[in-house]
Amino acid sequence: MAHSSNVVYLRIVLWSLLSISIVLACRGENPRNSAGSNTIEAKRDYESINRGQQLFQEQCGFCHRANSTAYHAGPGLKGILKKPRLPTSNYPATVENILKQLKNPYKEMPSFQHLTDEELSLLIAYLNTL
Repeated sequence: MAHSSNVVYLRIVLWSLLSISIVLACRGENPRNSAGSNTIEAKRDYESINRGQQLFQEQCGFCHRANSTAYHAGPGLKGILKKPRLPTSNYPATVENILKQLKNPYKEMPSFQHLTDEELSLLIAYLNTL
């Protein structure tokens, strides 16, 4: 009798976990990242975009051009999130891959681990407009 109640309990737990995973997947959340996640909020307001542009000029503008795809000291970033692939690394052009690139750069690019989540959010807001 105890064995069958353990099996029933295990089935309930597994179904509960499966149900939660399905709900989170439908909401676009990763169950391992939903609490205390490293996701960056997508901002689209005018002030965030302007602050992101200023941050881009201060942190990125020395090597990257926002209004061109031509290579300077780094690749031009015009249309960066509208293309299928990122320049140089050829990774899919997603916000997540840009954030990875900033924290763990590919090739010669320096790391930007010092940027806060708020600053990264502002940069992404601006990059979305290019």
